[in-house]
Amino acid sequence: MKIGPRERVRVEEYLNREPEFNLFFLGDLANHGLDNDFLDLWAQFGADGAILAVILRYFGSFLVYAQADFAVAEIAEFLAERAGFMRSLSGKHEVVSKILPYLDCLDSGKIMRFARLRSLKLHLLPAKAAAWQVNVATLADLGRIALLRSQVFSESKTVVRKMLEQGITQGAGRVYFIEVDGQIAATAQTTAEYSAAAMIVGVATAPQYRRRGMATACLYRLCRDLLSEGKSLCLFYENPDAGSLYHRLGFEDIGFWQMATAKKA
Repeated sequence: MKIGPRERVRVEEYLNREPEFNLFFLGDLANHGLDNDFLDLWAQFGADGAILAVILRYFGSFLVYAQADFAVAEIAEFLAERAGFMRSLSGKHEVVSKILPYLDCLDSGKIMRFARLRSLKLHLLPAKAAAWQVNVATLADLGRIALLRSQVFSESKTVVRKMLEQGITQGAGRVYFIEVDGQIAATAQTTAEYSAAAMIVGVATAPQYRRRGMATACLYRLCRDLLSEGKSLCLFYENPDAGSLYHRLGFEDIGFWQMATAKKA
């Protein structure tokens, strides 16, 4: 069932049972609402009217969440009908892993650790990290930041720049960076940011500047500023080195996140 304004409150109450895992849901709904053409919200209901599962579409990215048992085959059939414009499917590993066997249009996906930050464990930066000046990006910086992201993550520079610009102009994200000799050396950003929380993504350092404390400096400043605003923070990762950095800052693992992407034709 497609969710409209009348049912939205009830669905958000369901999502808030695990707000960290549903940060993308809650952030996108808070920032964009339901009155647009790039976001849709659906829910699966049981015979007793209880919510069993929720699906959100943000452009071509789909999120799925369920707290307990749900009708897996029905959800999979619903998603398969939208395979033509589905770029990815993500959510808690326990949920996504049940759906993927039914969807030939998606790969097996990445399973990543999901972590949250409630308070900074690192109160003082190491000397090599403290030496760097961390800047808050404006629209004029986004082209160079997108270039770094495209080089580190093999992403489309054009798509990344558009997403960064949308986040900044709509207040749904911010980007911090370190600049060396006119080039972006390191960056970290938020997405799905709203009044209560934010997701940290896009932590990247140019290869020639790694292990100099730049990522630590960007993340520390970003986390410090967000926590001071009363926002909780989450992220997901698969790189053990990145995990060590996050744990030093105070992030704690709380589960697993899975993201599957559309197979290339």
